[in-house]
Amino acid sequence: MATSEMDRKFMEVALDEMRKSRSEHHDKHDPLVGAVLVSSRGDVLGTAHRGALRVGDHAEFTLLERELGAKNLEGATLYVTLEPCTVREPPKVPCANRIVAARIKRVFIGMLDPNPDIQGHGVTHLQRNGVEVDFFDLDLWNAIRDENKGFVDQYEEVEEPGPGEEAREGPSEKEKELIEQASLDDFSLEVIKDYVAMRRENVAVPSDELWTHFHKCGFVAKVDKAGDYVPTVAGLLLFGKRPEDFLVQSKVKVEVHSGTKVKAEDIDGPLLKLPDRIKSFLEQYGPTHTVIKDFKRGEEPDYPWEAIREALMNAIVHRDYAEGAHVLLQIVKDRFVIKSPGPPLKPLSLAKIRAYNAPPFSRNPRVADTFAQMRLMEERGWGLPRMRDVLVSHGLPPPQFGIDSGYFVVTFQAQPIERGPVISPELLGKLDERQRKIVDFVQERGSITRAESISALNVSRNTAKRKLAQLVKLGVLEPRGKGRATRYFFPGS
Repeated sequence: MATSEMDRKFMEVALDEMRKSRSEHHDKHDPLVGAVLVSSRGDVLGTAHRGALRVGDHAEFTLLERELGAKNLEGATLYVTLEPCTVREPPKVPCANRIVAARIKRVFIGMLDPNPDIQGHGVTHLQRNGVEVDFFDLDLWNAIRDENKGFVDQYEEVEEPGPGEEAREGPSEKEKELIEQASLDDFSLEVIKDYVAMRRENVAVPSDELWTHFHKCGFVAKVDKAGDYVPTVAGLLLFGKRPEDFLVQSKVKVEVHSGTKVKAEDIDGPLLKLPDRIKSFLEQYGPTHTVIKDFKRGEEPDYPWEAIREALMNAIVHRDYAEGAHVLLQIVKDRFVIKSPGPPLKPLSLAKIRAYNAPPFSRNPRVADTFAQMRLMEERGWGLPRMRDVLVSHGLPPPQFGIDSGYFVVTFQAQPIERGPVISPELLGKLDERQRKIVDFVQERGSITRAESISALNVSRNTAKRKLAQLVKLGVLEPRGKGRATRYFFPGS
């Protein structure tokens, strides 16, 4: 969902509304929340903030029920500074449910709820019910978090590095070191040609001009002025035919666990080629789930490559190559873990990383700069907001960050366990209300019969039969059995 100038304007209105919030507690921090509802024509239907009319009332409840409860809100856009809640004490109704019930078309969210019981779930609930979801611009996202610092800090405990895990200052000197056992023959000319082409350097490969350029970039150096060029650690990592022969830690270990079986492989070679090799491995062995999209059934990976790519780039570019440990990618039943040797460098911290506010500061600046020039990673910063947005847009929780035994760890949580395939929000949005009720019934109970659909929908036998047949034709359901014993399931369940 593209952010327009009009969207930006209403985001800022929501931020101003947020600042009017009134807390109901004196012994803990309540969130500041502002909400703006806009019609499909761009007219403001209403604004609200937390506690505007009653103590403790959520902004969405005040706006949708107290102010606009008698109006038709279908197709409207909601701008809200905090992720809508999904958990309330009965008889209260979660805000995410109210948004869906109001048939709101789009929701822009200022920041995810730091409460782990809610974080990401509000977004997922909206998307699964056909609501388009996007985020406020990053500067506004950070402004909202800053003004809600007390509320955020209640949930985001800042881990201090343990013994031997202290954050270190300044880039590493490792990438400058000479590997005297190596020579120019250990470089891959194929990889160098890709690099030269991407940088639009007018030099032949190989040539004296090339090695002069490499010397300026810190990829080669000389033991003495009269000697031959020798690869540096950075040069061999980026362009070496087999850098693992000299730097065994350059391998990336990948493990996919499936029940009692484990598919493991060491992915090696020049760093610039590792992402493609790892992607091929995951496409072959990584977990997938069934998706029904645009009336077609297919398989998609449980974890989107765009998010994996961001985490992988950070792991292999910013890791500590002075350590003998490997980058580890591990997929188990309920999570994807990426471990990178070395804690964050100062001024980076877990608090800043978790706030998606990490400054561009790399342990290996030559390696990082080369990846940026090759357009393999974000030129500025770690691309953390992009990683978060990609995960959430695929119905997954945001990434988790931590430090464990000298490793910087990024964890992606698995797809929620479901009874059938994921049905895309686009397809759900094309179903009518009765078809949606049938889908919800199957989602909850695993299958449905014609008799159950008659009861659930409170319709005639012919209507239930027609609705089931439509869902079968769309590929959403498949019948099993004959006659009255026929049950309808999600395909592949």
